[in-house]
Amino acid sequence: QQIQGQLQSKGYYDVINTALEQVESTFTEPQDMGIASYLDRFWNSWQDLANNPGDFGARSVVQSNTQALIDVMHNVAGELRSTRESRNELITSKVKRINELLTEIFNQNREIQTVEITSQKANDSRDQRDQLLKELAKYIDVSTIEDQNGAITLTSGGFMLVSPVNYSQLETTTTSFENGDGTQRLDIGVALADSHKVFTPIDGELKGLFEVRDKIVPFYQEQLNQLAAGLVEKVNALHAAGYDLNGLTGTNFFDPLKTKATDIQLSAAVAQSVMNISAASGGTSVGDVTTLAPGAVAAVGTAYALMGTASGVNNENLVQGTVSVVYDPLGAATTLQEGAGKDYVIDYQNGTITF
Repeated sequence: QQIQGQLQSKGYYDVINTALEQVESTFTEPQDMGIASYLDRFWNSWQDLANNPGDFGARSVVQSNTQALIDVMHNVAGELRSTRESRNELITSKVKRINELLTEIFNQNREIQTVEITSQKANDSRDQRDQLLKELAKYIDVSTIEDQNGAITLTSGGFMLVSPVNYSQLETTTTSFENGDGTQRLDIGVALADSHKVFTPIDGELKGLFEVRDKIVPFYQEQLNQLAAGLVEKVNALHAAGYDLNGLTGTNFFDPLKTKATDIQLSAAVAQSVMNISAASGGTSVGDVTTLAPGAVAAVGTAYALMGTASGVNNENLVQGTVSVVYDPLGAATTLQEGAGKDYVIDYQNGTITF
C-alpha cells in the first residue's frame, strides 16, 4: 500500500513535469527565438525610426520586426493550444488502459478466491494482482481492502471499482467549450460507465493530465494573452497620437479588435504601407525652421521651396504641422501662420510653401 501511494504521487508529478518541460520548450527563453528577443528587436527598430522618421528603410524594419513578433506569438499560442488539446488524447488512452487493468484485477480476484477457498495459497495470482495494482496506482488513486478469502475491494475517487463479486468500468465524455478567441474546443471527461457519475481522480497520472489541461497550460495562455492585449493597447495609444508621412493622425498600429496572442495583427493601414506608420509628433519642427529673409518671399500664388536653414537643402515628405515659418524683415522676426485664410499653405509632400 505504501508503494501504491508513492506510485500514484510519482505518476501525478511525472505528468506535471512533462507538461512543464513542453511549455518551457515552447517559450524557448532565454534564447534568440524567444518572445523576449523579438520584443527587443521590436523596440530597437522603433528607436531607430524615432531617430529618423522619414527613413523608409527604418519604417520597413519596424513593419517586418512587428510581423516577426506577431508570428512568434501566434506560434507560441498555437503550441500551447496543442499541448492542452493533446492531454485529451492521453486521458482517453489512460482510461482505456485503466479499464483493462480493472478487468484483469477482477479476474485475478476470482482466481485467488477459487484457489484459496481450498486452504491453498494462490501465490502466482497474488503476484500478478500486485503488479496490476502497481500499474493502476500510476494512473489513479488506489485504496484496497482484502477479505478473508483473499479477494480485494478496490476504491478510487470515492467509488468502488472492484469488489469480490463485480467491477466497474470508466467511460470518457465529451464537452464543447468556447475559447476566449472565439474558437471551439472539446474537452474529455471521465465518468462511471454504469451510473454516468463524474469520476474525479484524487492522484496519479489522470489527475495530472486534468490539471495540466485545465489549470497549468491555461495559466500560461492567459499570461501570453495579457502580454498581447497590453502591447496592442499601449502601442496603439502612442501611435494614434502621432503623425504619419501623409500628415494624418489617429491611426492604430495594431488591429484594436485582435487582442489575443492567437490573433494579434497589424492594422490594415500599417500593413498596407509603411507611410502610415506614425513616427512624429505634431506641432513642432522636425529639424530646420524655414526663415524667409527680406525680398525672399515670392509673389502670391507662387510655390516657394522650404529650404532648411541648417541643412540648406529642400525639405520633402514632412509631417503635417511640423514646420515653423519665420519672416525676418531686417532682423525683426515674425512667425507666420499656416492655413486657410492665413499667410501661407504648405505642401508637405513636395516641401513647398505658397502665399
